[in-house]
Amino acid sequence: MRQPGARARRVRYAIGALLLALGGVLGSCSSTPPGPGEAPAPLEPPPPSETTPEEPPPETPVEVPVAGFFPLGVYDHAGVTGIEEMVPDLLGRGLDTVMFVHNTPAHAGWWDYTDAMGIRVVYGPELWDAWFSMEASPELSLEEAKRLLGPHVESVRGHPSVVGYSLADEPPLDSFTLGRDVGVEKLRLMVEAAGELDPGRVRTAVLVAPNTVNRFIRGAGLDVVTLDVYPFAEGNGPCDDTLRGFGLPEGWDFVHYVRYVLNNPGVERVPVWFILQGHSFSGPGAGRFALRVPLVEEMRMEAWLAVGEGAKGLIWFFYSPEIRGEDSVIRGLRFEGHAAQYGEVTELARRFGVLRGVLMGLEKRVVGYGEDEVVYEEWFEAVGGSRPYASTLMERDGGRVFVVVVNRDCEAREMRVLGLGGRGGMLRDVETGRVVGLGEGFVLRGGDGVLFEYLPE
Repeated sequence: MRQPGARARRVRYAIGALLLALGGVLGSCSSTPPGPGEAPAPLEPPPPSETTPEEPPPETPVEVPVAGFFPLGVYDHAGVTGIEEMVPDLLGRGLDTVMFVHNTPAHAGWWDYTDAMGIRVVYGPELWDAWFSMEASPELSLEEAKRLLGPHVESVRGHPSVVGYSLADEPPLDSFTLGRDVGVEKLRLMVEAAGELDPGRVRTAVLVAPNTVNRFIRGAGLDVVTLDVYPFAEGNGPCDDTLRGFGLPEGWDFVHYVRYVLNNPGVERVPVWFILQGHSFSGPGAGRFALRVPLVEEMRMEAWLAVGEGAKGLIWFFYSPEIRGEDSVIRGLRFEGHAAQYGEVTELARRFGVLRGVLMGLEKRVVGYGEDEVVYEEWFEAVGGSRPYASTLMERDGGRVFVVVVNRDCEAREMRVLGLGGRGGMLRDVETGRVVGLGEGFVLRGGDGVLFEYLPE
């Protein structure tokens, strides 16, 4: 296993690869909503269940499916936090999945414990230096991919808690030794190797950078696409999700970036998991890529935007308190100054734990592919606040229609949903059961969202 500083060093390294892949295309907020006064009553989340972070985790194994689940979890560097410290903490907070990077066969002893506890694990085999690095010079063959992956597969065989493989963490397209554009073939071969060696488990990879993501999606054959989107740079104001400092065109925000990288025919049939920002990245080595820790309002906002864009899983980066590089530091959810952020992750896990059964059956319906983003069928628009967001989700069988509405301001706002094309009817809040009419006002807290079911006239 690499030293804990490897991830921080690789953040800078991946940024260099990201810019190469782009090829030149590229305060204070209140966390408490005001009293309703004369305004419509706020749409508050339902009260917490009796489960609290202090409750003991389940003592009996939980059946863990290998597909068709909606992970709510965290991303972590294997071994920075002990597995027997991490798992009860996550389960007690309603988080059921951990996605690792830097796993090795030496971690084989962990999986009896995760089996017994019932948490899901997405295993991240350590393949960077031998296969995915821009300096690596492997023989690009299925046999070599299977040789490298084989010991990892054997180390998790027979363990139902290990539901899949995260085969690469932000792999580059190019290689210093093998030339340009070999990254897709590297990932495709590793995906094929995993399928032959262990066909029952999900195969994904963490992807970043617009042109890079597009090409990996088209050519690698992933079962699930995992996108990491970290919008809150040190220079961003409250609830400003503009992605700055990554060589992107001016003004790209969370939604535009996602719709750009998913602007691929056929990609709508591949589930997407989102790795969301719950961390800071600072120090001289961070430079213009520095990130501040998100406000709790911003964490609500990014989670709800991901759901509105069709997410089939929400994973928070980063779990462990701190990872230090030579001149930079990543601070995660367990950092002592991030208790409010971790508390919000806990609350969001409770809320989406209720909603995910519905969300698994919903999709964004593609009607076309534009110049720089996918075009979806939309039945509604939102008004209220500075940047209201509404996204139509539909059942795959053409049945019920839903709309996600997000307040993208850090302060509470009165919102309304209007039906496009003369649509009328009512909206039922899936969390609370409250019904509001199209055009009727309701209040959302800063950064908050709501999933409505559409009830036509």
